[in-house]
Amino acid sequence: MTTVLFHRLLAMSLCLAAAAPALAQDRAFAVGNPDRRLWTVREAGFGFGASPATTYVCSHSLCPRATAVTIEQVAGPARRPDAASLRRLANEELPRQIAPSTTDRTPPRLVTATVKGLPAIRGRFTASGPGGPAPIALAIVYLDGTAVRVQATSSDAAYTRRALDAFLDAMTFRGR
Repeated sequence: MTTVLFHRLLAMSLCLAAAAPALAQDRAFAVGNPDRRLWTVREAGFGFGASPATTYVCSHSLCPRATAVTIEQVAGPARRPDAASLRRLANEELPRQIAPSTTDRTPPRLVTATVKGLPAIRGRFTASGPGGPAPIALAIVYLDGTAVRVQATSSDAAYTRRALDAFLDAMTFRGR
């Protein structure tokens, strides 16, 4: 009886959380689902840097196969990086970190940008995956003391970029 009650309460809380995402106390951002008909939460586990991450999978027939978006909050610089630091990250540090996972010999294309007025790095590259090469679109948005990493993958490079843009548009950042 207690187990059944627990599972019902858990299911109700998950439904409520999915209906209206809010900024949690320990999160600098909230993720809004850009289209509930297309995107479902597959897992809320640990991401690239062993930090909590959420993965959305496009489960609609309109999406190319293997389309997913993973979002996680990772440690960032104490202050938002200035333009010179952002360029150094985009041109030197991040390409070095990404290079071992890429399939082509060309370095990842990363550029500095802003997302909703916040400093960011955006880019795309092709990584080797279990099913062959996978196009990846990446955005890292820097806030004070933290960064939000959003990575979209798909079998279609153009759709990868559109998925990344849809999730960035649906995100809310603390203080914005």
